[in-house]
Amino acid sequence: MKQQLKSFIQNYISCFTQYDVKTLQNFYQLPCTLSTPDKLVLITSSEEFEEEFRQIFTQLKEANTAKFSFKDISFTQVNEAIIMLGGHWTFKDTKQDIFADFFACYHLVKENNKLNIVNVMSHEVENTVTFDEQLVLVQE
Repeated sequence: MKQQLKSFIQNYISCFTQYDVKTLQNFYQLPCTLSTPDKLVLITSSEEFEEEFRQIFTQLKEANTAKFSFKDISFTQVNEAIIMLGGHWTFKDTKQDIFADFFACYHLVKENNKLNIVNVMSHEVENTVTFDEQLVLVQE
């Protein structure tokens, strides 16, 4: 499971670094929900997904985001089909100034050996939880 999650996350991050909405959608199960402290979105179609992430990517591009860091990752495999995973995101601009710094909690489902995100909750870093097992990515 650890190796599958590492590969999943590294490929997920790659979609952000390349601003690749089409490939990113392959990481999500529709319908899915995205939650921040001030917004909750239910996404039920490919069109809604593309619109939501195009807005996110536009915001990241306008902030000149150059580096995406995801660390302090932990997970719990609830059962054969459900995994909870969390970690600390930091987005930095071209000057290495922090643009965004938050904790994200993902609910993933595993079906036919494929992982998909069904829910993402983003919170202030102070609202961090640690799951049972640690996961360390190789930093570039």
